[in-house]
Amino acid sequence: MRRLTRKEIKHIMKFTLLGLYHVHEQGLVYTDLKMENMLINFFPKEPSDGSKTVAKLGDLGQVIPPSQGRCQAVAYRSPEVYFGKPWSYPADIWSWGIVLCHLLEARAQFDELGMYDDAKMKGTLEEREEIIRRRMFEDFKLYDVPFYSDCQLPPRDPEWTDDDNWVVRLVKKGISEYDVTFLWNVLKADPNERPTIEQIFRHGYLHNDEGDEDNKSDES
Repeated sequence: MRRLTRKEIKHIMKFTLLGLYHVHEQGLVYTDLKMENMLINFFPKEPSDGSKTVAKLGDLGQVIPPSQGRCQAVAYRSPEVYFGKPWSYPADIWSWGIVLCHLLEARAQFDELGMYDDAKMKGTLEEREEIIRRRMFEDFKLYDVPFYSDCQLPPRDPEWTDDDNWVVRLVKKGISEYDVTFLWNVLKADPNERPTIEQIFRHGYLHNDEGDEDNKSDES
């Protein structure tokens, strides 16, 4: 197994976003976007530009109308779901952003787990959920986000510092400023501030090569 090139990552994420677009066009939310549900038709042994790769959404069993209540895999779950708010299409955008984040993290440090990945966390499902819930609360300063003002929020961690923030953690992992800035624009705690699928496509991140160090090598 090798690391994906940046062009491969963007190609995969573009197709995944198109899949979400078709689901949302039906007035539905996918609710279960995660690595395991992304089907890739072609993965060459050698690094490539991704042009021959097609990604599709699998497992449509959790596709439902906007609602309220628990849904989404633990690591890909949006803040509004974690804190009991109504959720809709932006919840899928959050999961999409986390998938992109994980792919970029794996490119930087292949053997490290991605943000909020609970694969090696100890404890019950509920205990793992609570760990991520508290981390997300601090990472995105939900105590300062009006959208969550009526939620039962955990107490602030007195030992938490700005150096513990998710953006800082990604930079320390070696994720480029260009990528982190894009993720920052996608992973908004308030779902009303998250970009739509159309806005993500218009942004150009998935279509241009800005920040792609692969261009200076042979797609390594």
